[in-house]
Amino acid sequence: ADKKEQWKPNVPGSVMAVAAGVNTFFTVNCLIDLSISRWAVQTAQVAHLQQYLRWREEEPFLKAIMTVLLLGLPGAFFGMGYGVWGTLRGHRATTLRHVADCAQF
Repeated sequence: ADKKEQWKPNVPGSVMAVAAGVNTFFTVNCLIDLSISRWAVQTAQVAHLQQYLRWREEEPFLKAIMTVLLLGLPGAFFGMGYGVWGTLRGHRATTLRHVADCAQF
């Protein structure tokens, strides 16, 4: 009997949009922290940096958003692991898709 090779399923656009939004949120937060830190160090405005860091510790909205987003992290890790498992099982996909599945994990 001839085994028919299975192609990996395509990632839905809604999943890609959510992933891009979450990634953008965390990237922008890190860039803001980095830019404020660099500015404070370069201009010797350490008092402003201390005030910003105090605000970040007490900021209720960002903490709530980050907590909700981090709750989905185990599912994201499972999805990445599942992609690698599909590559190891020999699902057909383009070389770029195999590299992306393995590199993100």
